Amino acid sequence: MSFSPKQQMPGDAVLLAKIKDAVALSQQRGYAHFVGFLDERAAAVSRQYMESTYFKNYMLWGGFAEAERVVFGAFPDFLEPSPEAFPISAVTASFRQCDPLSHRDFLGAFLGTGLKRESIGDILVEQGRAIVFCREELKPFLLSQIVKVGRVGVKLSEGAKKPLPHAHTYQELNGVVASARLDCLTAAMVGMSREKQRL
Repeated sequence: MSFSPKQQMPGDAVLLAKIKDAVALSQQRGYAHFVGFLDERAAAVSRQYMESTYFKNYMLWGGFAEAERVVFGAFPDFLEPSPEAFPISAVTASFRQCDPLSHRDFLGAFLGTGLKRESIGDILVEQGRAIVFCREELKPFLLSQIVKVGRVGVKLSEGAKKPLPHAHTYQELNGVVASARLDCLTAAMVGMSREKQRL
């Protein structure tokens, strides 16, 4: 059966080849095979592809239930997909509460060491603490090599205490709009008139 994502992107063919290999290997060798971390679009493409095939014994998991970046796991028929089987580790970064580190700061520090984006999952940041989900094989490297994020000293330790930091923060906005059209709502949120938006 041929499969084509609804909106093809340059990396889709490579992604689907990896997914097909993981499925084939899980059946041939009798143990689970994994691909990723995948971003939200790649996860959706993977899910869409799997729905087009006969194979249902797979799972997408990122280390916690609400994860945006996930690993694809293909399991042999006799093995129930389980989060515990995924090669994902959590690492906690502790730093001074007065240091305003962000997701971007942590990601830049990790990529600056030569790590690839697909080896790192969600990075959840709050005041004084960040939780990083990564491929299991990278955990020793992170624990031994990351001592600074930007100019800020950080201490990394294994695992993550719950509750986890929120992935997103929301800010309540109030305003008056002429109608419930999207352009009116957008203009109200950014504090700009519709006319200026068109310029």
